[in-house]
Amino acid sequence: MAATKAVSLSLLPERLHRSERLHYHAAMAESLLIQLHSDARVSWRRRGDVVPSHSGMPSASDVADSSEVVVLVPGEDVLLTDVTVAAKHRSQLLKAVPFATEDQLLGSVEDQHFAISDSLSAAPGDAPRYGVAVVSRTRLKAWIDRLSEGGVRADVLIPDTLAVAVGSAVVEADRAAVRLGPTSAMVCTPAEVATWLHTAGIDDSPAMQSTDDPLAMHARNLPATPELNLLVGEFAPAHRQQVALGRLRKLAVLAAAVVVLALVSRVADVLALRSDARQLDSATVSELQALLPDRTPEQLRQADVATLLADRMPGTGGGVDNGVIDLLAKLAPVLGTGTRIQLRGLEYRSGTLELALRAPDIPALESLRERLAAQAGLSDRIEFIQSPIEALAKEPSWDLISTFDVMHDLPDPLGAMQHIRAALSEGGTYLMVEPKTADDLEKNLANPFARMFYGISCLHCVPQSLAQGGPGLGACWGEKRARALARQAGFTRFERLDIRAASLSFFALGMVAEANTMDRADASERSAT
Repeated sequence: MAATKAVSLSLLPERLHRSERLHYHAAMAESLLIQLHSDARVSWRRRGDVVPSHSGMPSASDVADSSEVVVLVPGEDVLLTDVTVAAKHRSQLLKAVPFATEDQLLGSVEDQHFAISDSLSAAPGDAPRYGVAVVSRTRLKAWIDRLSEGGVRADVLIPDTLAVAVGSAVVEADRAAVRLGPTSAMVCTPAEVATWLHTAGIDDSPAMQSTDDPLAMHARNLPATPELNLLVGEFAPAHRQQVALGRLRKLAVLAAAVVVLALVSRVADVLALRSDARQLDSATVSELQALLPDRTPEQLRQADVATLLADRMPGTGGGVDNGVIDLLAKLAPVLGTGTRIQLRGLEYRSGTLELALRAPDIPALESLRERLAAQAGLSDRIEFIQSPIEALAKEPSWDLISTFDVMHDLPDPLGAMQHIRAALSEGGTYLMVEPKTADDLEKNLANPFARMFYGISCLHCVPQSLAQGGPGLGACWGEKRARALARQAGFTRFERLDIRAASLSFFALGMVAEANTMDRADASERSAT
């Protein structure tokens, strides 16, 4: 083989391979087949033609009218083989294939071009096999140059032996192309077929198909999806890449149009919000003017609303230094600095302002308390309470009490549950959140979170409870023990909430007068057992 200086190794990416297959199926009826014979002859035909093949290169119009050009080259110039390579990545496969086939090559690895198929079927547990086609880079360039001189740019280039049915041979004059397997073939004279098969240890003789028009026979036998294509890597057809780039440009234009429409929609929303704001401002001024008829709309827009209301409200001393207006004036800047905490209601009684707030978590509330104390000048008027659960106020009663990953750590979990039950209002709910574990050790061993909880519990939860004389329930105490403890504490409702969480279980505990849901749940468990 002619010497060159660079190795060419190409592996079709899976995504590109699939798109090429779809394109191949869609254009099958219009495919143009060209065969470069070993004796320098050229013949061509369309895939679906019923007439004999034509001699010479196809005309420019024939090429232009075809959606795909498939070229068959002499099989004796292309090595077909397969290799077994255990590669985790395609880059490893690219490096391994040349050396896996090196002992089958007549020339140096650096002078060859390699095309690699998708993984072939293999037995479970075996390393994957790959079909490989190897050709001299110089020979491949000569074929491409010859096609280019004839005005042809190929999309697929394969050895003609891949167009022969497996287990058969196409015979023309003094040449026989024999297909032994999916990636195994040979070319010899018809008289040498039996000798070579005997040398290779193959007993079955191929079905010999003689023809004066091999390309017509190849057109019938050519698979819908060729196993290999030599035009990959640096030899990939550039005109198909241009088509892909054209599609990408269209997608880019479409994406730009979507962005423009989104911006237009956003501008329209902003304008609508401004209009709503102006209407709200006008409505607010109208309401204030009804209360303060001696003020003009312009004065109401510029004046401080708190001052205006303080002047009209008795008991505030005619200013903003006392009463509810004073408190609201101090709280408003702090409450209005973020969106995570929502004000759901407020009540002012006997100099005390009670706020009903909705926050996403405890740290958000703690942050708000700190900002109220620091910025609103209320450090001497805000009370922070830290006390044991035994001191939980029972009057007024509570509608909701919650604990998060706490109950199993306590030295007296039963007493804690009893205090919580006593503090709940009629119909109130105790939300108990605990680690999500099963009641049985065997089931927990299959749960990675439960295995982690065992380790954490041994180092923290159990020692903490035992050190204070507690029972040491541990994080993996399970729903059955939690249900029994709740019943012992006097709860008659124990419900596992349908809240999806990988590591936490949510239980709602309470009192129901008409029926005991815990007894019903226990009966259901017994009947299921």
